[in-house]
Amino acid sequence: MQDAERTAMKDAAFDKWIAYLFMKSADQARYGSLLTGLATQFSMNNDQYPATLTAAMDILANHKLDNKDKFKARNPNNNRSLKDDTPPPMESSFAQAGDTLTCFCCGKKGHTANKCHKKGEIPKEQWWIKKAQQFYEEGKQE
Repeated sequence: MQDAERTAMKDAAFDKWIAYLFMKSADQARYGSLLTGLATQFSMNNDQYPATLTAAMDILANHKLDNKDKFKARNPNNNRSLKDDTPPPMESSFAQAGDTLTCFCCGKKGHTANKCHKKGEIPKEQWWIKKAQQFYEEGKQE
């Protein structure tokens, strides 16, 4: 196998993996039926998962949101029209809560960088997110 072929395969697999992770981290309350449908199709040997991050974002953006009434019930005094399909802004567009949060500073789960007790100890250039980005860049260059 040629190096160019190997690199192309590696890049395609990485892009597909990133798209899969992005889809898995989508808010279950909004995109649950879409994600269940993708998993069902995959189990029947019909892989419909997006192959790129751009495709994954397009799929989520074009999906009719689940539980729209739940979002309207949260803020009954909002001034949006009933025909407006956009949900009210949320703290996060991903299903990140509790133990699924990952700190960009120390890399541990359960909290964010703004609440990290090691924030003052670790210089920003040594934060976990910087190391992850460096690892990613090194992997893309190989």
